[in-house]
Amino acid sequence: MDSEGKNTRHDIQTMTGEISDLIGRPSIKLVILSKVLICVVLAGFVLGGLYMKCPQTVLCDIELNSSVSASGVICGISGWVVDICVEGSGRLSKDSPVAIVRNDTGDYPIISPIDGTFDFAGPLSKNQFVAQGTLIGYVLPDETGDVSGWSAMQESSVSQLRVGDRCLVSLDRYPVEDYGTLEGFVASVGKIPMADGRLVVKTEFPHGMTTSFGKRLECWGKLRGSVSIIVRDRKLMDIVLQPFSQFMNENDDSNSHY
Repeated sequence: MDSEGKNTRHDIQTMTGEISDLIGRPSIKLVILSKVLICVVLAGFVLGGLYMKCPQTVLCDIELNSSVSASGVICGISGWVVDICVEGSGRLSKDSPVAIVRNDTGDYPIISPIDGTFDFAGPLSKNQFVAQGTLIGYVLPDETGDVSGWSAMQESSVSQLRVGDRCLVSLDRYPVEDYGTLEGFVASVGKIPMADGRLVVKTEFPHGMTTSFGKRLECWGKLRGSVSIIVRDRKLMDIVLQPFSQFMNENDDSNSHY
């Protein structure tokens, strides 16, 4: 058994030597080049960490409101629909008829209250009975007016905000991958908490409802989504070293108790 073990070790050493001879030892130039590359990479990382910055953000829900809202078209009498004067999302002028309703006393038009684009609130067909006060549809005005966003945030998050901070808003109705984001800024930060302890933050949009993809969004009434508020830019090196700084501070605090 001893002789077989010695022979096995001898064979392994012989194979190792052959492989080393086949591959050869790395040249001095290759070793120096490798060290230089490592130094260059480390230097690039250090310089990048000192000058590259990463945005720090606060994320919360947001609700957009327009200063101009859609106007409802209401049926003024009970009766049977004898004619529909608009198809689909048709363009209407103020006082133009949307539909004609007939009862025992005559025919009565349901008219548009403003200029704009009509949108049905539900199914409507000829010979359908509609009661007085029924909502027939909405007329969307040509202009959306001024749009502002409103968020309710905890005091711990609000303390990081400053008026003028950049905001990026994504809306539930308009997917980011298809429409992009809206860019705005923090217009005001509330000082008096609401009943639940949160503070109100207002966002305004200097570019209106035009997204980062160049698409113009419509806003009548309310739109909900989320807002990412960029509160500051931090150096990459500070972010990398933050865990070590926290560890050292915790050690200092624990040592101070002894």
